[in-house]
Amino acid sequence: MTDRLYYTDSYLRGFTARITGHADHGRTVYLDRTAFYPTSGGQPFDTGSIAGVAVLDVVDEDERTIAFMDIAPATRGHALVIPREHTPDLLSVDPEDLRAVAVASQRLATRAKERLAADGVNLVNSCGAVAWQTIFHFHVHVIPRYEDDPLRLPWVPSEGDREQIQAAAQELSDG
Repeated sequence: MTDRLYYTDSYLRGFTARITGHADHGRTVYLDRTAFYPTSGGQPFDTGSIAGVAVLDVVDEDERTIAFMDIAPATRGHALVIPREHTPDLLSVDPEDLRAVAVASQRLATRAKERLAADGVNLVNSCGAVAWQTIFHFHVHVIPRYEDDPLRLPWVPSEGDREQIQAAAQELSDG
């Protein structure tokens, strides 16, 4: 059982703890005591860091994936889903990890609709710097959408050139 230090001193700015267990090849640790306040109840919280590594708000995990809150959210509830095994992008992710990330993303999207009253959900992946990828570990953004949120499409949909569409289709086809 983890001793929750924030119950006795909500202003605590540092503490010492022992690692009582670990998972995910040492990337996840369990402490015997913590001052990291849980993100619930509308209370202020501090996720802090351990040895210079940020403590993340993990909201879901399974044997292949971890989902955690985005530190620069586009909307309320914006989270990231990543495979536990490092891979830089969509083109290199193992097919089983890709499936697991998709299933975890669906699970989180369902929770956003049910628990955050989201009106919709965007799943976003960027593959390559020109496609806005800034973190080179494959990830999917699960972004709850609300009727009055400020997000807009990054392009204005309009009818394309039919010949160019057919030429690209032919190049992308198997046959």
